[in-house]
Amino acid sequence: MNRTERLTKILVASLLLVTFLGSTAFLGRDVTYLPFAPTVQQDVPKTCVGKERWAIKTGTDSQAGQVKLAPIQSSIAKLVQLTAPKPLPEDKRITPTEFTIFTITATLIGYIKEDDQDYHLVLSDGELTMIVELPDPKCVGEGSPFLDEIKSVRKKFDQQFSGKNKPSGNFRTIEDGGIQVLITGVGFFDKLHGQRGVAPNGIELHPVTDIDFNPASPSTTTTLPSMSEVNVVKWEYFLITAKSAEDLRDALNPIGEEGWELVDVLFDSKRPEPYVAYLKRQKE
Repeated sequence: MNRTERLTKILVASLLLVTFLGSTAFLGRDVTYLPFAPTVQQDVPKTCVGKERWAIKTGTDSQAGQVKLAPIQSSIAKLVQLTAPKPLPEDKRITPTEFTIFTITATLIGYIKEDDQDYHLVLSDGELTMIVELPDPKCVGEGSPFLDEIKSVRKKFDQQFSGKNKPSGNFRTIEDGGIQVLITGVGFFDKLHGQRGVAPNGIELHPVTDIDFNPASPSTTTTLPSMSEVNVVKWEYFLITAKSAEDLRDALNPIGEEGWELVDVLFDSKRPEPYVAYLKRQKE
């Protein structure tokens, strides 16, 4: 099945479900239905092998233009406290984290060039670690609003670590405990699969949009709004699958009074129960 046929099948399935349900009040409350928005696919070299949530990682997804460009001051300690939804939606950004650009100061303790050509950086605050990633601009579609920043950041990093220190497929630990960096990037939740330096909730800055090595002291830098000044809404997520659109409707009806909102519905032919609904509700 080619991409056009697959997207057509998904869209048809969504329309069928809406027809069965009759209205967005089927959950016993007003809900928001977000129609399926296909990822913006662009030609990239064959060496670019990124897969999981790749469009969101590189800003080539349909929601990238909604990311708020004004950075928020944060820290590793604050970011690792954010709640990661389960499951992670493949083609949808997570509100508000993945619509936010964060700036943190930390110690860069090591880096590696991954198979997908990203530079994988491990940051530490002395106790906790987290990952930030610098995509290869050649692997980022022209439609990404972050492409210019991605190019600039990779150039800065290559100038800082050149020659024998150039990123390679072997993890390189920085001598003398690391180097201080001021990092800015888009919030992103990655799937946990044993990555070196991964935060417990999988939070990353991906892509990184700016990097400064050995930055000036905080007293000489511009003060950014902190996360405490931003209204952060935490959500929990729920997944329902069914063999048909009608079965999915019947499965959704009983949970209408529990505060769940319908986020998306799609048809996934690889699942035994291919009709899939994603729901969310605000944590108390």
